Amino acid sequence: MTQGRASSDDIDRALNLFDLVFSRLTSPSDFWKTLFLRSVLPFIIFFTCGLSFFVVYCLIGVYYLYHKNQRELQRSKTEIQNIMQTVQPGYLKRGLRWRFPDDSNGWIELIKEYRDVEKSGDISIKVDDQKTVYEPPQNVA
Repeated sequence: MTQGRASSDDIDRALNLFDLVFSRLTSPSDFWKTLFLRSVLPFIIFFTCGLSFFVVYCLIGVYYLYHKNQRELQRSKTEIQNIMQTVQPGYLKRGLRWRFPDDSNGWIELIKEYRDVEKSGDISIKVDDQKTVYEPPQNVA
């Protein structure tokens, strides 16, 4: 799919690094499962202590889980950005670019920058207002 600009092994190595970070993220189903377990079990235990205590306990638990999930997500995004800074230069030279969308926490994209070059006839690509990073090969067999 990259027209020989990156091998499957190259992409697999990068994806394995990203997968390490994604595997540590709490999925929405895990979040709700944890919330359920932290709500039902205390309800049974604290049923005899009164409803107001149970409501306070649940509100504190929801607040804790939400902020813990947000911290994990932010830490993972930072780690993904660090990995991207490491692997990105090699891919940029081949006209490819890794992208982690701001609204995602479960996928990453490999963008074919060289397609834009082929369509426009331009011989360089600018990425995020940085210096020109892609130049096509001079001698093509």
